[in-house]
Amino acid sequence: MPYRVYIDDHHPNIIHNIYSGHITLQDYYDVIEKTYEMIRNTDGTVHTILRYENVTSNPPDVMKVMREASRTLPPNIGLRVVVADTPRAKVAASLAKMGRRLGMALTENIAVVKSIDEAYVAIKNSIA
Repeated sequence: MPYRVYIDDHHPNIIHNIYSGHITLQDYYDVIEKTYEMIRNTDGTVHTILRYENVTSNPPDVMKVMREASRTLPPNIGLRVVVADTPRAKVAASLAKMGRRLGMALTENIAVVKSIDEAYVAIKNSIA
């Protein structure tokens, strides 16, 4: 499976989306569905950390997924943090910035960082 979705062991209001290998549009839809279900079933604001580990390919029309994800955004979603530590992750970060310029709700509250440690700091700072 080219993705994992799980709740952080130490922070129950943080969900990790880890992508690896060959990713299809359906994989992105599946991750969004699982993540949003977990968010809706959690009290309080829930933040997400997106990481791209050893991703070998991305589908050509990721913006289509971003539009759908924006339409179904849970009301208690918090900061979405993209860890841009690989070339593929940097592409994802660029797409997030483009989505923000296009007014996609999914990208309104997003941060791009260079490491997982910086992701936790960004979330902590967004709460303060």
